Amino acid sequence: MNLASLVTEVELKKIRPNRLNPRLSMNVERLNELADSIKQIGILEPLIVRPADDGYEVVIGERRYRASQQAGLQKIPVIIRGYTDEQVIELNLVENIQREDLTSPEKGDAVLALIDNFPEKYPTIKSVAEMLRTSDLNVREWIYKSRKLSDFVKASLLRKTLHEYPAFVLTKYDTSTQDILAKKIIDTTLTSRQSVEFLKLYDKNPNSDLDDIAQEAKGLKKVEVPLKALSEESRKEIEQIFEKNRKPLSEEVLP
Repeated sequence: MNLASLVTEVELKKIRPNRLNPRLSMNVERLNELADSIKQIGILEPLIVRPADDGYEVVIGERRYRASQQAGLQKIPVIIRGYTDEQVIELNLVENIQREDLTSPEKGDAVLALIDNFPEKYPTIKSVAEMLRTSDLNVREWIYKSRKLSDFVKASLLRKTLHEYPAFVLTKYDTSTQDILAKKIIDTTLTSRQSVEFLKLYDKNPNSDLDDIAQEAKGLKKVEVPLKALSEESRKEIEQIFEKNRKPLSEEVLP
């Protein structure tokens, strides 16, 4: 059957959001980009909806639905299907796992929900991996991050202020330590490679100053040199710097 023959246009005000969609958060920046694209060229792929009350409910295409509202569309292309609640939940979980912009912990949440809700169809991690055409290792890593990472680290992944691989390394720590280390990685703007190096340095000496090891991870290791070991010219230059940056006593004393 020709797909085009199944597509119809429906007034946007007659469509409501998907009440069964397990994903609660969306990347605002990407949603804005999609809305801008829809304003310029319209919706390239129709949404899938199902009859609900006096209108329709989104089944697949929640982001396109929200972006269409943001773009101010009056009508949108849809395909109407009579899915049950169970089918909607399964479709949403599968779609969410396959989304490129989903973080690993979010995919892990979706996999666990899929196994819990549909144990006969997805009895094992391997069965989920086969359906998604990915490796067991990938699926296990998603689940591991879902179970082990702190809420702050998960949120940082969603905001893209933390990289995926350092987040995986963070799973070996308790959640409070994860938060401390993740905040330092973010505050010192470490790259993914530098973040992993930072965690290696921390493991060697957990009592080290975190700012110092963050700088070392960047290749700026702190070195203390006695003044007397410097040449007379170097000592004079350093003394001049100290003198230049020294505040007058009146500025140092609180009012």
